[in-house]
Order: sequence, then structure tokens, then C-alpha cells
Amino acid sequence: MKKHALSMRIMGVIMSVIMVFSMLAITAPESKAASDTLLSTYGKALGRCGNCVTLAQLQNSSTLNHIKTQYNSITLENEMKPDAILGYSPNLMSQSEAKNQGYYVPSNCQDSYLPKLNFSTIDKVLQICYNNGLGVRAHTLIWHSQTPDWFFRVGYSKNYGYVSQNQMYQRMEYYIKSVMNHVYSSKYGSVVYCWDVVNEYLHATSSGWSAIYGGKTTRPAFVKRAFQYANETLSYWGLTNKVSLFYNDYNMKLSILVGRFLWENLSLCRNGL
Repeated sequence: MKKHALSMRIMGVIMSVIMVFSMLAITAPESKAASDTLLSTYGKALGRCGNCVTLAQLQNSSTLNHIKTQYNSITLENEMKPDAILGYSPNLMSQSEAKNQGYYVPSNCQDSYLPKLNFSTIDKVLQICYNNGLGVRAHTLIWHSQTPDWFFRVGYSKNYGYVSQNQMYQRMEYYIKSVMNHVYSSKYGSVVYCWDVVNEYLHATSSGWSAIYGGKTTRPAFVKRAFQYANETLSYWGLTNKVSLFYNDYNMKLSILVGRFLWENLSLCRNGL
């Protein structure tokens, strides 16, 4: 009887040990999963893991600390889009004043006066991201939406018609190169590792771009020109192999059309054609 009781006790101890190890085997992955973050999983696999935020969120210390636990990259929701930089009404300056302020003015520029660009939000964001180890995906330079209509008009006035294609190319070059130059001339500009050069061309509705350059095609000349200007800016700063340029769009149904679009147009830009 005593031997039986001892055997039963030993069996009980063995079963208890087995159950403990079983519980550890079950809970260990769950515990690890609970400690995983987007940054430690997707960020580790892909190199960059980001989300869209605002300046106000970056300026909130608790929100910023949470962002840093989950991401190593941010994209501004609206504050780097054309209307945020150009403004909802034109604030003009002379060509000489623009040059004195460090803006890029094309040599063939037909406009005697040029719009001032508001970099105040961008400057604050770059500094915060630089000081907190966050990269920035710059979004976006050219978009059919959130670009003020006055930017496409003669004299930058809604009272006049649209400018010619050549004049609009000059304005686009002025805008793209002035924005990018401002970023990379900043001590904090190194945080910007890529640009969405053109956004949602394939979803464009009526806009100043379509009014001047026509409806959607598979070889949109102004899109190609936008990438040319952006690439020239990177080349000037020696960043061609360090900073990426993107065409940004959505909807998987367009994947074939986007692929053809990129193949026919953007690959040519990299060759300077």
C-alpha cells in the first residue's frame, strides 16, 4: 500500500512537472507576441515602418513616445501637400527676392512674381524627427487634389485663364526644386529618405493639371517632367542613390496599368531622357 501511495505521489509530481512545461510552451509564444510591436516585426523585416501623423501629434510628448515604440518613419497627413505650402491665396514676391531667399528660379521663368512657400511646419517636423530618430516620407509634390487653382492661372489670379504648358513646367520646376532644396539645405533634412513625387494621377479628376495637360494617358508628359525635376534635385545634393522617388496610387485593380505606366515613363526619367 505504501509503495502504491509513493508511486502515485511520484506520478503526481511528474504530471505536475509536465503540466508546468506544457504551460510554459503555450504561454511563451503568447507572451512574446504580446511584447511584439510593428517596429520589431514589420519594421525589422522591411526596414521602415510608418504611419501618417500631424505636427500637433509629434509635439505631444506622450503621443511621440508611443509613435517611437511602433514606428521609425512618419508621413504628414496634409502638411506637406501643395495647398499647405502654397497657401489658399497667393502671396507673391519678385524673382530677385525669391533668389535672395534661396528659392530655385528657372532661368527661363516667365513669371515676374512668384509665390512664397510656407515651410514653417516642415521645419518643425524635420527637427522633431531628427532629434527622435524618425525618418520622413515626404508626401506629396504633385497632386490633382489639394493644389490651389490659382497656381495654374495667368498672374496667379482666378480672374484669368490657365497658363500654357511650358509656363506650367516652369512653375512646377520652381515648386519642386524649391521645396526639395529647402529640405536638404536644412541640418535636419537627412531624415527625408523618400518622396511621393506624383500622387494618384490615375485617379485624377478635373484639376489645373488636366486643364493644362489634358486627360489621363499612359504617357503623361508632366508626370515624367516632375520626376525629372525631382531627380535633378537629388543629383545636385548627391542623394541619387540614397533617396527614393515614388509614384503613389491605390486600388489593386490598377496594378497592371500602373506597371505599364512606370515602365514606359518613370524608367526613362532615371536615364535622363
